Amino acid sequence: MKKRTITGMLVLMLALSFGGCSGSGNRESASGTSAETKTETTAGETTETAQDTIREPDTTDTAAEAEEQTTEAASDSGQISFTSAVIFYPEFQPNEIKEKSVRMEAPIDEDKIMAALQDEGVLDDACELLSYEKDGDTIKADFNSECGIVLMRMSPEEADMRAEAVARTFCRNLGAKQFYFYTNGHPLETGDKTYDEPIGVD
Repeated sequence: MKKRTITGMLVLMLALSFGGCSGSGNRESASGTSAETKTETTAGETTETAQDTIREPDTTDTAAEAEEQTTEAASDSGQISFTSAVIFYPEFQPNEIKEKSVRMEAPIDEDKIMAALQDEGVLDDACELLSYEKDGDTIKADFNSECGIVLMRMSPEEADMRAEAVARTFCRNLGAKQFYFYTNGHPLETGDKTYDEPIGVD
């Protein structure tokens, strides 16, 4: 009888002992799962945050680049300014020299004046300015031979009016009162005149 009692107690103790181990194992497993879930969640949040952090600089960089391009464009446009220039031209009916105001990029120089005279038809496109010199109130301009030939082929009256229109245009815009008109280093010659004296301009 005692043996049975002792055996029964041993079986009960073993059963309780195995039950406790099994319960402990479940708790560890549960806590392990919970820890893993938390770790995964935290990692997911970290990944999303990192992605957000990466996206933000891209947007900021694009905005900065656009702003920089706009600033450069504004800066470039701010460097260009325009002013008014006066171009003289012959009007043959009646025979007189008239003037008109044109828009020109500043600052005005001899090359821009030359281009404007050609645009307005005062000088032929074959004309080129070989050299330009300004000394006080006097301008000396030397044009190519083709320019002299074109003027020589015109009637004396027309050639003289064009030469005077050129002189007035240069002097008015570049601050002079006298203009020497040369072609290939020699005074301009028209059908009835040699411009060995300066053209006076009021």
